[in-house]
Amino acid sequence: MLLDRIQKNREGILSAWREVIAATYPVEKKLSIGQEKDRFANPVGHVIQQGTEAVLEGICQALDSSQRLGPLRENHALCIAIDGVVRVRAVQDFSAAESVSFFLTLKDIIRKTLPKESLSSETVRQDLMRMDHIIDEILLMAFDIYMQCREKIYEIKANEIKARTFKLLERLNVTKGTIQ
Repeated sequence: MLLDRIQKNREGILSAWREVIAATYPVEKKLSIGQEKDRFANPVGHVIQQGTEAVLEGICQALDSSQRLGPLRENHALCIAIDGVVRVRAVQDFSAAESVSFFLTLKDIIRKTLPKESLSSETVRQDLMRMDHIIDEILLMAFDIYMQCREKIYEIKANEIKARTFKLLERLNVTKGTIQ
């Protein structure tokens, strides 16, 4: 039931989700996701457009009980999609929470596609619980990726500071023990 509803409203869900993501950017940097088809003219929008499609597809695969998938972390396409989106946001001026919280908004967006009367169905409630679990797992994967990216950024910065300091000391001839 839930899987059918997601697939039926796929474009609407993606559109609403992308609007939520775009709204996280400052007005002066308003992000156009999906409007510019050239990936070089709008690389961030392109990554988010491709990533959101792949993440929603991964959720659908995980919800599809006929497909026997392992843990989400073994879904290579899903991991690549999450990595791409989070990597872009990790280098921007977002906190950790702001970088990954948009995954949680997908829960409400999908719920809004369901008719109110279907929410009383036990099957739908079970599907929603599975979906919540899947999205929570995706959020945790995204946070891990975000932290790895930030660690790498700080490592690069620290190495750059070390290199600059060494060059400065070398110019001052301190490395040889005397200052001229």
